Amino acid sequence: MIFKLKNITELSMIYKIIGIIPVLGIIIWFIYIKVNGKINKSEFYKQKISTIVIESNDYYGRSRELILNNGLKLYFMPPLGEKIAIGDSIYKEKGTYLYKVFRKNNTGNYDTIKTYDFRRIY
Repeated sequence: MIFKLKNITELSMIYKIIGIIPVLGIIIWFIYIKVNGKINKSEFYKQKISTIVIESNDYYGRSRELILNNGLKLYFMPPLGEKIAIGDSIYKEKGTYLYKVFRKNNTGNYDTIKTYDFRRIY
């Protein structure tokens, strides 16, 4: 009888440890996302940028991450439509969050689409 109680106690401890692992995983994931976001925001602010959008990632239709040629990232809410696309040119002065998006027209020249603020998700 005592032997069974010892096994139940050990088993419940194992269940507690297994239950903590997903919670710790979520906390670590949340911290990772926040730290990366702050680093990306800081780097974006510091740099003068003249680059092109090279890649796009969709997060379950809730947001779109656009990766620039220099490794920085921009975030938009769908639908993107005329907002920004792969191949668009991005230009930003140093020390600001405002950036301009340019797109090639039929003649091969770039036209200004819009000015965006990095601190907002459009």
